[in-house]
Amino acid sequence: MTMSLSLTNPLDHPSNSGRDDSMIDIDEMEKLMEHMVSGVTAVAQRAALAAIAGLQDCVKEMGEEYEKRRRVIHEGLNEISERT
Repeated sequence: MTMSLSLTNPLDHPSNSGRDDSMIDIDEMEKLMEHMVSGVTAVAQRAALAAIAGLQDCVKEMGEEYEKRRRVIHEGLNEISERT
């Protein structure tokens, strides 16, 4: 669920009519806090660092594999267009 922090006065919003000011403040603080604490976990950050700092041989291997797959698809599509 994505929430955005409003830069306008929350009291002006129609859904806040009749609500207690302190409740509106808590709602706005919850929105702000959600954006401050939601982020990438430490485990994911370390995994990403290991991936970019480690050996990159697998990147070349995957690039070659994707090129093979691209060629197969390309040739297959060309065969279809030649038949139609």
